[in-house]
Amino acid sequence: MDQERILLVDDDPDQVLLVRRYLLAMGYDVVVAYDGKEAIAKFQQHPPSLAILDVVMPGMNGLEVTRAIKSMTADPLLPVIFLTALEEESDLARCLAYGGDDFILKPVNKLILQARIDAWIRKRRLALQLKSHRDQLAQERQFIEESLSRIRNAPDLDTPDLRYVMTPVEASSGDVLLAATRPDGGRHIFLGDFTGHGLPAALGAPLVSDIFTGMSERGFRMDAILLELNNKLNQRMPPGAFLAAAALEMNPYKQAVQIWNAGLPDVLIMEAGRIIRRVDSRIPPLGILTGDQFQAPTVRSRTSPMQRIVMSTDGAIEAQNANGDYFGADAYEALLLKIQHEELPFDHIHTAVRQFCGATPPQDDVTAVELNCQNLHEPFAESRIIVESAAQFRAHRARQSACGHSEDPTWRLDATLEPDALRGSDWVIQLTRMALHRPTLRRHAQKIFIILRETFSNALDYGLLRLDPSLKYDLARSTQYSKLRQERLRELTEGEIRINIAYFANTGECSGHPCSEQDCSGEFRLDIRDSGAGFDYVAARQQSQGGLRALARLCDEVNYHDQGNRLTITFRLRED
Repeated sequence: MDQERILLVDDDPDQVLLVRRYLLAMGYDVVVAYDGKEAIAKFQQHPPSLAILDVVMPGMNGLEVTRAIKSMTADPLLPVIFLTALEEESDLARCLAYGGDDFILKPVNKLILQARIDAWIRKRRLALQLKSHRDQLAQERQFIEESLSRIRNAPDLDTPDLRYVMTPVEASSGDVLLAATRPDGGRHIFLGDFTGHGLPAALGAPLVSDIFTGMSERGFRMDAILLELNNKLNQRMPPGAFLAAAALEMNPYKQAVQIWNAGLPDVLIMEAGRIIRRVDSRIPPLGILTGDQFQAPTVRSRTSPMQRIVMSTDGAIEAQNANGDYFGADAYEALLLKIQHEELPFDHIHTAVRQFCGATPPQDDVTAVELNCQNLHEPFAESRIIVESAAQFRAHRARQSACGHSEDPTWRLDATLEPDALRGSDWVIQLTRMALHRPTLRRHAQKIFIILRETFSNALDYGLLRLDPSLKYDLARSTQYSKLRQERLRELTEGEIRINIAYFANTGECSGHPCSEQDCSGEFRLDIRDSGAGFDYVAARQQSQGGLRALARLCDEVNYHDQGNRLTITFRLRED
């Protein structure tokens, strides 16, 4: 352990000589000053672990020196011991009031001096150790809170049809809000409220997020996801810990939703300034029942473009003011209707609850999410989209002919997406939805989704945004990739992506002879190009762990053109 340094300040040379000799014998490094100004200079040059000061000195006395060094040091744990001949209680109290921690009466007794100094040095060391542990815990907590914050702020929540507010009591919220999209274009929204709040309650969020996101991306329905969440929480969470939750599944083809409520306040369907339907809790909170006991009944509802669906935790309803009054369900529902009717920002919920509570701090996290159903009915209003029938597309002859496939497409879609449109929607989902209106294509939904996702992200990321593919496939730098992508997309002012999708039905004929692929119902062809400078698609394919390699395995033909800024795909619709 490093030798502790002590600053000794006294205007009496004999006193300094005696006390210094004692301190050196005790094993301390000693820095000496004979007046107040010298003491401050020595303090700045050689910061001590402890200071011993005479009270009565010419010029700056010991009290003034103490106040000065305490104000200039960043060390809040510096002990100051006064040497004094004063015995009046009022004088000793004044020493402590000026920032002193202890005093020793003159003449100095060596045993008392050593006992006092050793005790204060020991306290200081323990305090520094405790501070170090607290700082480490604070860093670890901050890391966990930032990780949980990234989970709560998932990009699937930042879509035009969703508004949400999350006001945690602590930085680590016990509420979980997630959204994800299935390969067939269906969407899931999940809101959960763990028992309690703060870090202990928030620690279940990563488990919930992994299960919800992973199963959604693999195409599982919401009822299966809820069953798996309940089983895992029941197995892994401590007794007494559970998750009240509500979930919503959107069907992009039927303009309908399915809603589940497991212990949260009523899910509200609102239209024209009134609540037209409530979905109350019909399932116990997740994690309480075992797998063989758990069932997930659902409520199905057709939507209209004017409807809003709101899911909320009980944080706002149970908020209290200084009088002990609750905000209440009636006031909360009136607030939601006001927000919809007057087109107020959704975070007006937070403003209204804080005004009600006044100086009383909130006792629970406040979270709510609103779905605007208009997007289910008018999903393609933001871009220049042309969808043509076969008759309208006779002038556009196919460049290649597959065995048994018509030269004229059965269905065709053209889209030109400029910067504002690219920022305004998730076009992989939009394009998938449009393609899957064809019943034949719908049977291949997951593969078509993967094709559109990989080709579109290549055109946008590597073409228009000029991102380095190596960043994406380097796990250590993937966060940098995501951040850079958001920045460049936000700043994008020019450029476009042109997309041509064509479906060719299998006619059963090929230049007058039977088709050799009887299990093939047609072809899905994609021609996508961007106005960027292109990219090294050979190197990107070698670095890819899935993405571009998956395209090569999935599709019958994958052809890059020009400098990589045009890609044509042929995918034959074989029955599995």
